[in-house]
Amino acid sequence: MLTGSFASIVRNYFEIIGCRKRLISFTASYSQLSPFIPYIVAAPFYFAGKVTLGIMTQTARAFGSVNESLTFFVTYYVSLAEFKSVLDRLTSFDAALDRAHAYGSGLRKTGEPTVSGEKTLDIAAFTLELPDGRVIVQSSDLQFAAHQAVLLTGPSGSGKSTLFRAISGIWPFGEGTITLPKDCRVMLLPQKPYLPVGSLKAAITYPSQPEDFNDDAVRDVLTAAQLDHFVDKIDVEDIWSQSLSGGEQQRLSIARALLAKPDWLFLDEATAAMEESMEAKIYETLAEKLPDTTIVSIGHRTSLVQFHKRYLAMHPAGTTGLFTPSEQMVKAAE
Repeated sequence: MLTGSFASIVRNYFEIIGCRKRLISFTASYSQLSPFIPYIVAAPFYFAGKVTLGIMTQTARAFGSVNESLTFFVTYYVSLAEFKSVLDRLTSFDAALDRAHAYGSGLRKTGEPTVSGEKTLDIAAFTLELPDGRVIVQSSDLQFAAHQAVLLTGPSGSGKSTLFRAISGIWPFGEGTITLPKDCRVMLLPQKPYLPVGSLKAAITYPSQPEDFNDDAVRDVLTAAQLDHFVDKIDVEDIWSQSLSGGEQQRLSIARALLAKPDWLFLDEATAAMEESMEAKIYETLAEKLPDTTIVSIGHRTSLVQFHKRYLAMHPAGTTGLFTPSEQMVKAAE
């Protein structure tokens, strides 16, 4: 399996070696032979007495100067090839951005969040699409009230995470209107959080700067997120995405939310790697530490229902393959 995956890399490496071998053979042979070329050309004229030894030497020097100028591309062939490869990568990246913008502009892109004076998050006549134009989610009207926790469930591929991305303003493919409360702060926690390389404090405070928060505040949120054993390591630098388990990474992202205190917190299976008892403690902590935050969760465990006041499920709309969120039950959070 690994051989098949890396076959193209190995083949490309050997092609580079072969190309450089041919190039070095040519340049080395040429550099050894070129000093003799002017003498070979001028020798018949010298022996015929038509030119003197000084004229032949001057001819050789002139040839050397011209030869040195013309061999620039041969000498710097490797550097020019590396420059072209970098230029090709940048050009392809720029072309990919243009294609993405073209996809978005081909749709009626009215799905950017807008603001209002109401304390609700409203979704009106909303349709979510993939970049190729295929529709995956449709919703006539959907409203989330402030301080009313909502649990969203549905089969894999039904567009739950895409709906969260659209609400957060990072999914442009679709049409409709998302209205957010005025001046509200929205935070989205994915199932696998991004942890930058650096100190533990930098990983917790991301995307803010570590100096924006004091150490005591960072230690407090670590304790609240059941990460007491890391309170003395906030200045330790490491690759935290590799040294922490999946559950620890998710708890660290919860600590990030406790520190940021957003108005709306969207949890995209952000506790799925935790055992149910730990998950329950985390939701109790969020309710206690963030009383002014509205939590909207994606999850599949029935144990999550008790921590939410509304329960929505994504269901297929007929045989079209589209999904529509519909309210299945209402249960007061304990």
